[in-house]
Amino acid sequence: MTVEDRGDLEIKPSSLVMSPGGDMRRTFFNRTFSPLGKGSLRGSIFALTASAVGSGVLSLPYVLYLNGWALGLFFIFLGQSAAQISLRMLAHIACTHEIPNFSKITIKAGGKGLNLLLSIMILVFMFGACISYQIIMTSLLQYVFKQFEVTWVDVYGWPFKIIQSGFIALCILFPLSMKRDMSAFRYASLLSLASLFYTAIVLIAEMPAYYKENEPTAITSPAYLDWNIFTGASMTFYAYQCQVQMLPIHSELVNPEYRRITKVINRAILSDFSFYVVIATVGYFSSFQDTAAIVLERKRLPGQTGPDVFVLVAICGVILTIILAFPLSWNPTRQ
Repeated sequence: MTVEDRGDLEIKPSSLVMSPGGDMRRTFFNRTFSPLGKGSLRGSIFALTASAVGSGVLSLPYVLYLNGWALGLFFIFLGQSAAQISLRMLAHIACTHEIPNFSKITIKAGGKGLNLLLSIMILVFMFGACISYQIIMTSLLQYVFKQFEVTWVDVYGWPFKIIQSGFIALCILFPLSMKRDMSAFRYASLLSLASLFYTAIVLIAEMPAYYKENEPTAITSPAYLDWNIFTGASMTFYAYQCQVQMLPIHSELVNPEYRRITKVINRAILSDFSFYVVIATVGYFSSFQDTAAIVLERKRLPGQTGPDVFVLVAICGVILTIILAFPLSWNPTRQ
């Protein structure tokens, strides 16, 4: 019986790719572990994720202390929802109207007057954010010096604050801020996220000992309805601030269609949200009412001698994260 009599199709093996574009498809391994190219999807995800991560994440356990653990977690969820919506709005405008930056968006929406107002607001916000980075780094360095019981310098005096802040600003932050290409930080973003991941691991590993010590005297509540709601909400929303960096990342993305940029947004914000929930809950349920404003600056456990090396390494990683977040925050003002 012939093939035609059976009504079957006889397909002969061929070395040629039959599916259109099939020769361009990559395996999961290649998509995941191949080098990060300029404007690549993964590079853009890492850049957007790292641009949101900064000093704000270390204060999220303190939000649970101020507002109650349930209300604090609700703020974290609300923050990621607001970030998703606002970033998608920007992506839709950029893709639909092919507008690459905030200036052209505001000129199209309200003319030069609105553009001037936006420029002033972005500069004020970025200046405040950069100042907050310096304050957080100074506080962390003071904590490190305190752990080593350094006495030859007054780390809480103005001379120390001015010298170390000036050195970091002129020798580290200023050169990094000169880069206009956001994709140049695609590998640096990996270091930033690795530091955050290590910080989460340290907090998780040390949680049982801190919980055992502090739980008997713990004072907790699902929610505190007082004026600290505004403080906690502002601290949480600040932890998700990456809207200013959105359009520069979009403009450098290869094939920046709406489907691709929403994939960047979804994965970046989900990564931030996951880190934030873990660090907030573990940090708070380790110290309860003794939770510090910066979670790593917590008290030593009774009987613990010498500095906590793992925490000090985490602090160094967080300082690195803040240093990398600085140029990512400043770059959009130069577009």
